[in-house]
Amino acid sequence: MIKKQVIEMDYNELEDLIRRTYGHNLEVPCDLEAGNDSAHTFNFKVEPWIVGNVLHDYGIKKLEKFKATGEGEYLTCILMQDMVNNGVLEPGDYLINICW
Repeated sequence: MIKKQVIEMDYNELEDLIRRTYGHNLEVPCDLEAGNDSAHTFNFKVEPWIVGNVLHDYGIKKLEKFKATGEGEYLTCILMQDMVNNGVLEPGDYLINICW
């Protein structure tokens, strides 16, 4: 048997954290294309932006554009990974609840 610890957040908590961290709004349900009464799981470790030993330029470009302008899409995972890498969020398994 395996026991797991999961960090559970409502989407509005995540939106507030993104706003405080980056100074821009992100509508998490829209960004995730998530329906009402849904839950989404993610796993994050502290790691550099590397995929297959190659710097992941796509993610870095999206992150930098959001930081500068607040624009972009499909950013939830990128922003959460950046917050984990920078100590804003702790590494682990996340359950994001979408309910309005």
